[in-house]
Amino acid sequence: MNFTTDDLEKIYSYIKYKSKVKYTIVTYTKHLTLDVQNGDDFICRSIKGDCNLNIVNANDGDDGVIELKIDDTGGYTFTLGPMFTKRMSPGILSSAPGADNFLFWRKVYNDILYWIETVIE
Repeated sequence: MNFTTDDLEKIYSYIKYKSKVKYTIVTYTKHLTLDVQNGDDFICRSIKGDCNLNIVNANDGDDGVIELKIDDTGGYTFTLGPMFTKRMSPGILSSAPGADNFLFWRKVYNDILYWIETVIE
């Protein structure tokens, strides 16, 4: 995916805003369930296999960022839990070796809107 300067400025602004929010480093598990009630963002620095991603305890208006870094092997399958109801961008989670995925989400009423950006080095 190619980014325009405008896209990068939007991403940078969002990350700069979110940098004021704490983040939690999580360890990879096949069934990764993240409790978002404290407003944390999450980083999983080494996805080592197939992954089923879920979030719990999101309230209307909550939002966050989940970073999922793929190990040097890659080729895994990602499944998003049923709470992720509306994809707002054409981006998909990449399982390419070394891919760094950013899943941005926001809870609006009964839906979780999400969009995905990936950096592949």
